[in-house]
Amino acid sequence: MDPRDLQETGKVDRLEQQLLEELRNGSYEEGMRFHSTRTAARQYAVSPATAYRALARLAKKGYLTSRNGRGLYVRRTGRGKPVMAIGVPFRLKYNPQVVDFFGTLAAAAGEKGIRYIQKEVETPEDENHFLEELAASGVDCVVRMPRAYDKHEERIHRKLKDLNFRCVIINDFWQNGLDFPSVRLDEETGTMELLDYLYDAGHRKVALHQESIYGIRPGIQTAFMRWHWKNGILMDELSVFYWTSFRPNSKAFFDRLHQAGYTALLFSYGLNAWDISKYPARHLERFEIVCLDNTADVRRAGFTAYETDDRKMADTVIEQLQDFDPAVPPPKILIPGRLRINRKK
Repeated sequence: MDPRDLQETGKVDRLEQQLLEELRNGSYEEGMRFHSTRTAARQYAVSPATAYRALARLAKKGYLTSRNGRGLYVRRTGRGKPVMAIGVPFRLKYNPQVVDFFGTLAAAAGEKGIRYIQKEVETPEDENHFLEELAASGVDCVVRMPRAYDKHEERIHRKLKDLNFRCVIINDFWQNGLDFPSVRLDEETGTMELLDYLYDAGHRKVALHQESIYGIRPGIQTAFMRWHWKNGILMDELSVFYWTSFRPNSKAFFDRLHQAGYTALLFSYGLNAWDISKYPARHLERFEIVCLDNTADVRRAGFTAYETDDRKMADTVIEQLQDFDPAVPPPKILIPGRLRINRKK
């Protein structure tokens, strides 16, 4: 990413928080007219482009609404019910890649005086019982990562609604957050940054490994195709492959990729990249490997990765719990990450 883009993103982040504080401090009530792009830019000494992006974010999150070209109006003020405690059902077996995030969320909650209650749940029944325990103890805020969308996930969603939980879904890659806000890594941008990194390193034939066995992660697939189109590179039947058909210990598979001219592999899931790092080096030495998820295992393997800004995600999650409003369409918020070039020592 261009350093100027990072600087601009920082300005938008700061202005968004400043405008949100205006909404929270009692200066505005619902239905009142809010800043225009011009007045926000003038008051906070930023460019109109920065002001426009910050206001657009607040509109996307449900704080503002546009009325027939007459300007932006306050839809909700953000002065919600305080968050006193957060319950986190955690499936270590299935979601080990979010260990770092939940640690950051616990730290952010502690700084704000919020009690943090995490419990490992292996089955949907375990999670169901945990939610009942939280409700019985007066906890009404939950942060969770969904299972692949299925009948169990539907039951958990009904339980959350029946018990009147304020809930935020993290890493809802299937984008089925239903009635709850979702906060996830901007994996579309991450995919493009990883692919551009490979292009700059001289790679023109890159294969994408999608880990999902229930459905593709559409943002990754779309970005992958857009990158090929942008660079005039043709795709073929080996360009995208899936967990269900991929046998990474097969030398024949890697030979086939190599013979077809592939020189790099992009993994949509860092743990899958780590898994193949344990196979014989002769299978892998002809490929550069990059992935989403900068887990400890990925760092040890020396793979370049797109890393979630865990602190930004944690702060956004707490903000969404604070401002939770079931009457407002739940926002789907993308958190920008950063490219990490890991090198084996």
